[in-house]
Amino acid sequence: MANTEFPAIETSRLLLRPVEPGDAPAIYAYQSDAEIYRYMNTEPPASADAVAETIRQWLELRAEDRPPPWVIIFKETGRVAGRIGLDHLNREHSAGWLDYQLARELWGRGIATEAVRAVLGYGFGTLGLNRIGAYCWDGNAASQRVMEKAGMQYEGTLRQIRFAKGAYRDLRYYSMLAEEWRAGNA
Repeated sequence: MANTEFPAIETSRLLLRPVEPGDAPAIYAYQSDAEIYRYMNTEPPASADAVAETIRQWLELRAEDRPPPWVIIFKETGRVAGRIGLDHLNREHSAGWLDYQLARELWGRGIATEAVRAVLGYGFGTLGLNRIGAYCWDGNAASQRVMEKAGMQYEGTLRQIRFAKGAYRDLRYYSMLAEEWRAGNA
């Protein structure tokens, strides 16, 4: 994992670019929808200022040679449609975790899957990772489909591993290995 550049990534319908301070109002606009947080242990941000503070923290990750999240820009509209990150990079074990969210009005259009595939390609092809994982709450069928359509393999469910929103939650874990990514992109 030698690359320390955190480039923009372009696909046929999307531009993924590192988050910038000026993105706070656009991110807040879609994150203020509580439905996005239905299967998350956090709640929507209280304001665009709260999002701006989160962005400031994300940008500090660059000093640690860790990529900040990318904003997902849907080319058809030119607006910020979500975010995706490659978190918890472990250089010793050559592994990382995906984290993503998308504005609700764009759900079901393959946008999240396209963004996940692009970041998998960056993680394996540019950073040289060996393993990328992701998880979602059990019951979040849409996120499960995103990971499966992107080629990630279901590893198992950790039962009642998280207490969130008043109940114990099961988490479904998925992953992809570099050899699987290479086989699918040969």
